[in-house]
Amino acid sequence: MTFLSLAFAFALQAPTAGQPDVNETTFQTVFSQLASNETLFLQLNGAVNYGSKITPIISTLAWSTSTSGAKPIAQLELQEFTNGVMMKRIVGDGDTLWSYDMVAHTYSATSYGGSGSTRPTDYQQDLLSDLNWATTGQTAYLAKLLRQVYSTTGTFISWMPGVRSQNLPQNVPVNDPINPYQSYSPTANDWFYLYNGSPKRSIVFEIVPQAQSSGLPPIDTLQNIFFSQVDQLGASVRFTHWQVTPYPGVTFSTEIFQPFSGSQIQGWHPVVGPKPVSN
Repeated sequence: MTFLSLAFAFALQAPTAGQPDVNETTFQTVFSQLASNETLFLQLNGAVNYGSKITPIISTLAWSTSTSGAKPIAQLELQEFTNGVMMKRIVGDGDTLWSYDMVAHTYSATSYGGSGSTRPTDYQQDLLSDLNWATTGQTAYLAKLLRQVYSTTGTFISWMPGVRSQNLPQNVPVNDPINPYQSYSPTANDWFYLYNGSPKRSIVFEIVPQAQSSGLPPIDTLQNIFFSQVDQLGASVRFTHWQVTPYPGVTFSTEIFQPFSGSQIQGWHPVVGPKPVSN
């Protein structure tokens, strides 16, 4: 059975669209739990299958905030790899968001930190918005996750508008409606929530209750996000699938969040000039 026909078969089992999604309260809770951490590392691993070719894709996103100094600092670093080759690097050093195209040898710089003794009112929000503008493809989903976790609005927005998520029944193994190689085994301590966008896309949130010390109740935590998508390109099908795993509370090395030096990008071409942010 082809990817498309398999997905179409599952479409008949999808819940009715347009109704309130009661699971969004749970998603909001786990995103808020991630937001309680000053640092977060996101790891995306997957592949793109097109014809007989399988191309590995990897993206990482590091995030750090601090309010201990005279001015708050929000920093990030995103790296995108295709088949083991870095394609893009995005760095927020606390004041400027740098976006580097490692293939075209071009870069852009957008100021988000302001120029005065205090930060702009929307300092962190500006950084998240600039990151959203600078990302495409699978890295856009990392930016989406980071934005919904650390946005000042603090509101979860559906990852598949118009489709209600399904809380998969416990102790009943379920195959992904798009990815025939991915299955889920929900239990009382391992929950899976499916967005069934058949015949094109599926997104699954895996949430696990983590035990606390001192007899406190468990905290629901985001364990993984699974993504699968099929695109018909002429007579061929492109199949994209990946998994994102969050690692909160990570201690980063001092080398991270540092933009390239002038000598490292000598001969590169700027594509967007700096955009000053006023206080």
